[in-house]
Amino acid sequence: MSSSAEDNLAEDDLKRARFFARQGAAGQARQLYGAVLAREPHNQAAREELTALDARSAEFQTLSALHREGKLQAVLENGERLAGLYPDQAFLFSLMGSAQAGLRQWDGAIVAFGRAVQLRPDIAEGHVNLGKALSEASRAKDAIACFQHALKINPDHGDAHYSLGVALHGEGRLTEALPHLVAAVEHEPNAAQLRNQLGAALSDAGRHAEAVVQFRRALEIKPGVIGTLIHLSIAYEALGRLPEELEVLETLLKIDPGLADVRGRRLFIWETACAWPLLAKEAALFPALGIEGVALQPFVMLALDDDPARNRARAENFVAQRLGGIEAAKIVAPAARPARLRIGYFSADFRGHAVMMQLVRLLELHDRADFEIYAYSYGVAVNDAMRERVKKAVDVFRDVPHLSAQEIAALARADKIDIAVDLMGFTRKARLEIFARRAAPLQVNYLGYPGTMGADFIDYMIADKVIVPDAERAHYREKMIYLPGSHMATDDKRQTGSRTVTRADFGLPENGFVFCCFNNSFKISPDDYDVWMRLLQKVEGSVLWLVDSNIWASANLCHEAAKRGVDPKRLIAAKRVPMADHMARHALADLFLDTCHYTGHATAADALWAGLPLVTRPGRGYHTRVSAGLLTALGLPELIASSSEEYERIALALATDPEKLAAVKAKLAERRKTSPLFESAIFARQIEDGYRKAYARFFDGKPPEDVAVPG
Repeated sequence: MSSSAEDNLAEDDLKRARFFARQGAAGQARQLYGAVLAREPHNQAAREELTALDARSAEFQTLSALHREGKLQAVLENGERLAGLYPDQAFLFSLMGSAQAGLRQWDGAIVAFGRAVQLRPDIAEGHVNLGKALSEASRAKDAIACFQHALKINPDHGDAHYSLGVALHGEGRLTEALPHLVAAVEHEPNAAQLRNQLGAALSDAGRHAEAVVQFRRALEIKPGVIGTLIHLSIAYEALGRLPEELEVLETLLKIDPGLADVRGRRLFIWETACAWPLLAKEAALFPALGIEGVALQPFVMLALDDDPARNRARAENFVAQRLGGIEAAKIVAPAARPARLRIGYFSADFRGHAVMMQLVRLLELHDRADFEIYAYSYGVAVNDAMRERVKKAVDVFRDVPHLSAQEIAALARADKIDIAVDLMGFTRKARLEIFARRAAPLQVNYLGYPGTMGADFIDYMIADKVIVPDAERAHYREKMIYLPGSHMATDDKRQTGSRTVTRADFGLPENGFVFCCFNNSFKISPDDYDVWMRLLQKVEGSVLWLVDSNIWASANLCHEAAKRGVDPKRLIAAKRVPMADHMARHALADLFLDTCHYTGHATAADALWAGLPLVTRPGRGYHTRVSAGLLTALGLPELIASSSEEYERIALALATDPEKLAAVKAKLAERRKTSPLFESAIFARQIEDGYRKAYARFFDGKPPEDVAVPG
């Protein structure tokens, strides 16, 4: 080979070596430098560049060692120096990005990973790393683009599939997320976390049975993971598989007895299943639960404790522990009072749900001259007739399950909502963080949760003087918007069913008195049941028609009836039927027996609307007084008992005196036509007056205070 040819070969090898060195491929660069020196031992450029490459490699190895040892700050300090020397090394910036991610310095990580991607756009891992940092910085859309780019480079990149699936899931794009999470699991089938994430997405998509399979497999791979066990319990709950859910909860409490929400959920299952002996064993603990030590969901204790002071303490403890660190946005009154007040209603249940059945007519009847109505739906969409009715009833419907609480609150502020109405409270799927971040100048607790929220970020509660009497006012943290009749919205356009129904259609005896209670099983207490069984014994041929909540409650109620000397065959199960049929079948019953530790709310209003008399006994708490409020609004105080003994006497008198019962039914039929309780337009004007009065105080710079709407 001629000297000129050898020189050209050496120059080509040097160029290639420099290219590999810039790309961070030190091994390939070193091999080429070696080839040059083998042919030309005195090639100064090759020798100097190889020496520099070895020195750089040694420094990079030292930096990598610091990273492996977890000395992340040292990685950054040394990395800054090396970046000045070697600004074209993607590996260096990737390592620095990883260190900043480890320190949760997401802005710095984004810059470093971004530089690495600029230098080596062909490496899928770089795009994944950048996407993860963007996700942590709440830049979901940018993160998704990074993960998608990584998959274009390497369609089989398992981490890219997983990260993209997680990001899409977080955005509520479940249909798109699931194939990527499935691909991630197929890529790494023995990774428990991947299966847990896939299970969570399946649950959110309503595919709970498939989710159970993933959670159980994740627990086989890695037993005892609390998060996975909680996810599994929630999936079992959605499937109505209470025994399996209870088994998971027991496992969780063995791992950590301090899991207050798990303990609370176990109590609620026992309530729902009417497992009263199990509840009795824990009854001594009830007064302190959720007040002393770790907070638990206040809702689960309502049917077990009718002390408003303790229920307020539970709410305040829950809010302090779960939401105390959230910073609320500062909101000031506008320079000019809005021409129309914007009311935002917030719920996960804009669907065929009891609260929405009560509320929808109000949404339709709001005076659009003075009010603009927004709905913020943050639950998984259930596209039923009620949801469509709500969409038509409001001015703006925001479907926002994919947004964070912070984003929803910011959206409401951008929409210039004047009054935000929380329809969920402490019920399941509620997102109190929205209100903790302050979605509107005034925030109101209404209809979904029958008690105080115990939160300084909830300004008002919609109430009446029956559910929150003066004697108990001190136990509610909110200021009150007192309505003149009942606080409960109703739908005066609801039909009671057009088809003719007979007792035989529902397994009822043709003759004989029919007591009924369509309240959920968790509201039934042993005290209620004692009275009901005595009534069955005293009223010959009578039956008790109970909503068929679940098979475990039905079995336990039959067992409890037999213990009290009543043939379980006298308990008739009211199966779930379409709402119109349910309303129609009220006519087949003679008397509604209310549950007294937690009364009927929507169910009580349904019964009275259908013309079925109801007997109740109010307690001290809001949740025990709703039926009494409805009866008071209808002018039927004779159906409100002051004691358990009086409750039994009233019910027995009506069941054994047909003329007395007929007179009560006639009075109810008359009052149903004339009472504002069932005049939805009147109710709309009353609640709007309350909104105006509350907002006027805010606009005038005054703090919230109780306001009363005149009749």
